[in-house]
Amino acid sequence: GSSVRTLVVDEKINNLILHDGCLFYTVNNLLGDYIEKYDINSGTRRKLTQDAGICLTVIGTDLYYISVDLNTAIIGKGIFKVSINPLTDNNLPGTKVIDGGEMGVCSLTSNGSNLIYYDVNGYKLMNYSVSKNTATNILEGFTKPEDPTPTSFGSQVNAKDGVIYYLDIYDGKTLHSYDPVSKNNFRLTTEKVDNFSIIGDYIYMN
Repeated sequence: GSSVRTLVVDEKINNLILHDGCLFYTVNNLLGDYIEKYDINSGTRRKLTQDAGICLTVIGTDLYYISVDLNTAIIGKGIFKVSINPLTDNNLPGTKVIDGGEMGVCSLTSNGSNLIYYDVNGYKLMNYSVSKNTATNILEGFTKPEDPTPTSFGSQVNAKDGVIYYLDIYDGKTLHSYDPVSKNNFRLTTEKVDNFSIIGDYIYMN
């Protein structure tokens, strides 16, 4: 069968989400972006706040969002909330829940009860409990692993009969073999190899 498209909101919008039969989105308006709600069943629209918001998410009867100055911004000055059930259009800013500090916040989402977001101040991934009004750093105590440093330089690669032979600079430049079919990897020498050649059925190495 053929599908029929119906225009429900004749506006430029972004940050669209669906929650409990309603669409929530940011309207791109020349006089200033704002967040709006569209009830799919009744077809009614309601302005929720005068704030431009990104990363919209609903918990309970509140819509949480990151307030931004421009609709192209990905980092905002804080996390705010507004009721999803206003009786009339709301032309006021939302209520600040979390201050973004000097650097700001981004990447807001939720698991249905907690807010999860990235605090650019200190590079922290935060979990905020709405019911307890407390925030914890999910990455507390986590140390970023250091990239491995090669112990030698100047690797070399050769292939014979479908098997790849190479000098592993992360393993003291020892000679290794790798079979792409079986995924088997073997270390062939215990000492460093400067270079090698494969002639016939033999490997010659320095």
